Amino acid sequence: MCCCYLTVTGIAENSHLRKNNYFYYNCVTGHFLRENCPSYLLEHNYNKLHDGLIQQLTISTRFFLDELRARKYTKVILMDHVDWLDEKVVQELATTLAQQVLPGGIVIWRSASLCPPYAKVIADAGFSVTCISRASEGYMDRVNMYSSFYTAVRKSKSA
Repeated sequence: MCCCYLTVTGIAENSHLRKNNYFYYNCVTGHFLRENCPSYLLEHNYNKLHDGLIQQLTISTRFFLDELRARKYTKVILMDHVDWLDEKVVQELATTLAQQVLPGGIVIWRSASLCPPYAKVIADAGFSVTCISRASEGYMDRVNMYSSFYTAVRKSKSA
């Protein structure tokens, strides 16, 4: 079955664009609603950001691995860019994640693949990898465009 059909059908059957799917509502209308928007735009959260919390956000335009090596992390979001890396770079990424993610830290990613081969490489680098959901099991989330979603928890160095 066509992935576009599955994406759109899943969204139509499992979410309401105007009430709780700001991803597509914004694409269709060009704006958010006060009651249907990203959490950082909710008034109380926006006020926290405006009052200084945003200063804790680091924005970087450097290469990803250079930025990853710059500090230690408890959370890393890879999204789907690992799908496009060759095996050598995947290995370098996994090694760097193992060096820079603190024990108990979490790495998350989405993939166009139901079973991305790099999940094993990340696991072999010292992470407990879990597939949270797969598109083949049905509706995943309000975007519903990826085939799988994974988490990896950094094991302690002695494990």
